[in-house]
Amino acid sequence: MVVDQVTELDFATPLRLWISGHRDALQARGIELQSGELPDGAGNDPVIWLDLFRGERGGRLAVWRAGDTELEVADFTTGQSTPSHFTPGSPQEVLGVLDRLLDWIGAGDVVR
Repeated sequence: MVVDQVTELDFATPLRLWISGHRDALQARGIELQSGELPDGAGNDPVIWLDLFRGERGGRLAVWRAGDTELEVADFTTGQSTPSHFTPGSPQEVLGVLDRLLDWIGAGDVVR
């Protein structure tokens, strides 16, 4: 008997790989980076998140198991923050949301 297995797309892997490949370059440019992960089955919490800060701007990118992605950017001089929700169609599209965060903090030239 053959049982079909549904494999879940892993939306966290592209961000995880990007973080590990760019951490040193970001820090060398004066960009503060914090990231974390929760084990599978952590309820409604994101699976992986990334905080980037540079000067008076910063933001958080959070990715949930099913791919829901939240981006919040903040301007520390005004105290304003802007949250946005995305539903990427593929794990690779999470990096497109990351591009928005990099542009916001003035690090759009970082090799993606």
